Amino acid sequence: MSHQYFVLAAAVRVEEEVKGSKFITVLFNATDQQDFRNQLQLVKQEYPGANHYCQAFVISAPGDNAVVGFSDDGEPAGSAGRPMLNVLVGAQLGYCGAVVVRYFGGTKLGVGGLVRAYAGGVKLALSQASLLTREPTETITLHCQYSELGSVEHFCQKQQLLIEDKQFAEQVTLKIQLPLSSIEPLCEQLNAIHPVAITIIRNSANIRR
Repeated sequence: MSHQYFVLAAAVRVEEEVKGSKFITVLFNATDQQDFRNQLQLVKQEYPGANHYCQAFVISAPGDNAVVGFSDDGEPAGSAGRPMLNVLVGAQLGYCGAVVVRYFGGTKLGVGGLVRAYAGGVKLALSQASLLTREPTETITLHCQYSELGSVEHFCQKQQLLIEDKQFAEQVTLKIQLPLSSIEPLCEQLNAIHPVAITIIRNSANIRR
């Protein structure tokens, strides 16, 4: 899997007319599948009464183990959702969703015409999108003494590492995102802060934005 991928800087929407049918493409960031479903509902509320709300999403960093999905939403099988997803994957986009709203104009486009319309809508939206570069990360769980918390937080701030969560009990437990390309040396540096009080537990296959 590539060590870098792209995310949208902001949501994008474009509108096209193909043989009387109106196609409205909406691209947006989506942190997980529930977030995608919530935003899909907002699109349906904004464009009520459409004939189809075809969908595709990549809810992970792109790659061999990417979390992806799509729906033709009543269009002929393979004519909408899969072509939309192929465009997202080909663009190396992660944590994003695409919805193409279709208001039928009375003229059937055929499977080939639908593939061109749905994939073309996503391509057009991407051509107008601003993209940010991201790197896949893995979340680790780290345990430290209260006396070491300040040093760990300072290290994370200096290395621009995201602390996802903190739990306070006998020890402090932190969940920290580390970039995959440098996870081993960062783990070693964290452990070196206090080799007895800190242990690092890798969460296998936990890839996040």
